[in-house]
Amino acid sequence: MFEATLAGTDVELLSSVSARIRRLTTSYYRIKPQLRRSFADAIRHVPLLGVVIGTCVGIASAHGGSDAAVAISLEQSKATSFDLSRPILEARDATTEIRLFTVHGRRNLVLHLPIDGHLEADEAEAVEDFFRCRRTDRTHKIATGLLLILADLSEHYPEHTIEIVSGYRARSASRTSRHRSGHAVDLKVPGIPLRKVRDYLWRTLRGSGVGIGHYHEQGFVHVDFRPDDLDAAWRQRRMGARYQYQPYWSTLPDELPRDSLAWFDTAR
Repeated sequence: MFEATLAGTDVELLSSVSARIRRLTTSYYRIKPQLRRSFADAIRHVPLLGVVIGTCVGIASAHGGSDAAVAISLEQSKATSFDLSRPILEARDATTEIRLFTVHGRRNLVLHLPIDGHLEADEAEAVEDFFRCRRTDRTHKIATGLLLILADLSEHYPEHTIEIVSGYRARSASRTSRHRSGHAVDLKVPGIPLRKVRDYLWRTLRGSGVGIGHYHEQGFVHVDFRPDDLDAAWRQRRMGARYQYQPYWSTLPDELPRDSLAWFDTAR
C-alpha cells in the first residue's frame, strides 16, 4: 500500500483526460456496429480508468519521477484518447440514407441522416409527420438515438426498405410505453428473416440502453432507445400471451453461428 498525492496541474490534466474520453459517449451511435460493443465496454470503465491513471501518477512520484515527466505522461494519455476517437468517428459516411415505409398510411420517406443525427427544422418536421400516431393523428419529436439506430440498420441492409409497423403513439395500453415519447418503433425488413433483424439489433446495441422485443405472431421487432435504463429483451409468441423476458436468443454468446440455431424459434 502507498499514498499518492497529485499536484494541482496533475489533477487538472487528469480531469481533462477523463472529460475527453467521456465526450466520446455523445458519439456512441456514430460508430460502426462491429466497433460499438468494444467501445461500450471501454466507456463503462471510464471511472476506473481515472483511478488507474491516478495510481500510475502516484507510482511515478513515489519513485522519484519529476513533475515534468508526470505531465508528459498525462499529456500522452490525453493525446492517445483523442487520436483513438478519430477512426471511430470517421468510420461512417457523413450521411446515411434511410428508406422507410409506413405500413399504416402507405407512405414512404427517404431520409439522409447526418452522422450526428441532427436534422434541419423541415426534415425534423417531415420525420415527425411520418411517424405520427395513426389513431389520433398527433405528432411528436422522434428521439435522435432512435433515428441513429435506424441508420445503423439501414447501413447493415443497404438495399432494403425498413417497414414501420408502429411509431409514435399518443395513447397506449401501457403508460410507460416508449412509443409515447417517440423513443420506440415496431419494424420489419422485407426480404430479411425477422430473427436476423432481431439478432442484429440485439447483438450490436445491447449494453447501450435498448429494448428489443420479438413479436412472432404479429411479425415485427420492437426496438426502443432507453439511454437511462437497463437493456431489456423479450418475446411474445401469440397476441395476448405473456411476455417471456430474457429469451434464449438474448443469452447466446456472439460467437455462436446464429443461423444454425434458427430452428429454436419454432422449437422453443
